[in-house]
Amino acid sequence: MIETVRGPVADAGATLMHEHVFGLSPEILWNWPDIPEGWDPEERAWEAAGRLDALKAAERVLPDACEPEDVAALVAFLASAEARCVTGQTVVIDSGVTAHRPEHALRRMARD
Repeated sequence: MIETVRGPVADAGATLMHEHVFGLSPEILWNWPDIPEGWDPEERAWEAAGRLDALKAAERVLPDACEPEDVAALVAFLASAEARCVTGQTVVIDSGVTAHRPEHALRRMARD
């Protein structure tokens, strides 16, 4: 099993789950008189998720987000004979998110 900072690679799909959880208690909806009529919490959640995806995309240097297959391809390469001279390296697979500071992307989005 290959371990990462956040846990086993097998759990990689669940590591960012907390970033995509949106919710509004039904009790708050019924007991809060200032919520405008027609306000749809699910619609708002989808709008927020879209903005979050746009922010994440703006932070990437490469246009596509990494998929589990990308990590698997690197693992397969490192386990192969072709990587016999690769030692002591830290390989970051994040579509370039850490290639620059995220504030640059946020400023760019704020201007647009």
